[in-house]
Amino acid sequence: MYSEPPARPGVPGPRGDLRVELREKIESAYAARGAVRAMSPDERLAIIRRVAARVGERGAAIAEHAIREGGVRKYADDQVREVVRLAESYDRLVDRIRPRPLSSDSRDWIRREPFGVVGLMLAGNAPVILAFVALAASFGAGNATVVRPSAMTPASSGAIVDLFVDECPPGAVQSTSCGAEETSIELAESPLVHAVLAYAGSAKGKEFIARLGRHYEATRANVGGVSRIEGRLKKFIPELAGNDAMIVLPGADLDFAAEGAAIAAFANSGQVCFAAKRFIVHRDVEAAFVARFLERVARFQVGDPRDPETDIGPITRSGGRSLAIRQLEDALEKGGRVLVGGGYDESYVHPTLIAFDAGAILGRTDGEKPLLWSEECFAPIRSMVVCDGDEQAVALAADSVYGLGASLYGPEGRCLAIAERIDAGRIIINESPSYRNIALPFGGVQDSGFYGATHKIEELTYAKVVHVGTG
Repeated sequence: MYSEPPARPGVPGPRGDLRVELREKIESAYAARGAVRAMSPDERLAIIRRVAARVGERGAAIAEHAIREGGVRKYADDQVREVVRLAESYDRLVDRIRPRPLSSDSRDWIRREPFGVVGLMLAGNAPVILAFVALAASFGAGNATVVRPSAMTPASSGAIVDLFVDECPPGAVQSTSCGAEETSIELAESPLVHAVLAYAGSAKGKEFIARLGRHYEATRANVGGVSRIEGRLKKFIPELAGNDAMIVLPGADLDFAAEGAAIAAFANSGQVCFAAKRFIVHRDVEAAFVARFLERVARFQVGDPRDPETDIGPITRSGGRSLAIRQLEDALEKGGRVLVGGGYDESYVHPTLIAFDAGAILGRTDGEKPLLWSEECFAPIRSMVVCDGDEQAVALAADSVYGLGASLYGPEGRCLAIAERIDAGRIIINESPSYRNIALPFGGVQDSGFYGATHKIEELTYAKVVHVGTG
C-alpha cells in the first residue's frame, strides 16, 4: 500500500520530511511528463548537447568535486572528457528511438514511446559520467526523471543533475537527497513512477525486486470474488556488480596484455564495476605475463588524489576498505599467495594481486572458495589462477554468479571460440578491458543485470506497432 510515511521525531512537521519532499518531486515530474514527451527527439538531443557543452566549460570545477568526494584526478578528468565525447555522437543513440517502417515499402511502423516517469538511483564510483549517461538516456527517451545521487558523491553527480534541471522543461528533472532506503521504497510504491533504473550492488538490486513483490502482495484484495492486486507493473533496469574474468592465452602480445590488465584492474583505485578482477593465465605464459604485469603495477603512484600523477587514491565506498581487508585476509587464510602489494593503512589499499591454485576454486562450495574470487572486490585487490587449457579457462571464467563482462588475449579464433561459451554482456578481445565505445550498449546478465548489453535509451521506452491500412 502506498501509505503516508510516519512523522519522524525531531523533524518539524511533515513538510520537513525528505520522504514527503520526495513524493512531491515525483508528483512534479509526473505533471511534467507530457511536456517532455511532446518534444521531438531533435529538441531533446539539442538540450543534451547543451548540457554536455556546459560540462566541458565547467569541467575543472566538476572534476574538483569528484576528487574531493574520493576520486583521483586522472579518473575525474577522464569522466568530463567522456561526457563531451558522448554528446558529439549522441545522435546515433537518439536515432534508435525514432519511428521507423519495418521495410522500405511497409505500412507497419515501430514507434518507441517513453514510459512517463523514471526513477534513477546513481552509484558513486563514476559520478560524472553515470549521471550524464543515465539522464541523457531517460530524458532523451522522452521521460521525466527523479534522480537520487549517491550520498558519497552529491556534489559531482549533483552538478550534472543541476545542468539538466536548468536546460530541461520545468519539473522534468527532479533531484532528491532522501536516503537510499527511503527513496527505494517510494520508487517501488509510487503509482506515479513507471520505471526504475538503478546502479547498485547485486544485493540491492534483489532487495528492490523483493520490495516490489511485497508491495504488490500488500495490495491483494478480494473484489467480487476475484483476487485482485493493485498497482501497475514497473520496469526495473538493474545495473549491478561485476566480477569480470581476464584470460591470457599462449600467443598473446604479453606486453600489450600486461599494460591493459594493470590499468583495467586498478583504474579509479579499483572502484570500477567492469574492472578486470579475476585473472586466468595459461601456464605456458604465466611467468612472462606476471613479470610484465608486476613491472607495470610497480609504476603506480599511491597518494594524494589531487596530484595528476596519482593512480591509487583512498577507498571511497562506505565500508569498502574494511570489506576489502576482510577479502584480503580471507584470501591468505585460504592459501592465497601475495604476488604484489598486500599493504594498507587507514585510507589506502595498495594495488595487490593474490594467486590461488585452481584446486582452491573448482569443485569447491561457495563457502570454501576465497571471497576475493567469489565476490566483487571494489578496491585495488585482484585474484589470479593459472589454467592448463581452454576447458579449464572456461570453467574458471564461468565460476561466478556475475556476468557483466570478460576479456581475452590470444589468437583471435581461439579467443572467439572461448567467448561464445562465456555468459556475459560484454566480451573484449585483444584490447584493454577498459575499452569503451560510447555508442555501444552496456549491461550484464545473471547477478550483474537482467538484460545483457542494452542501449538504455531503448530500455526506457516501449515498442508500439502502428499499422496504416489502405482502405
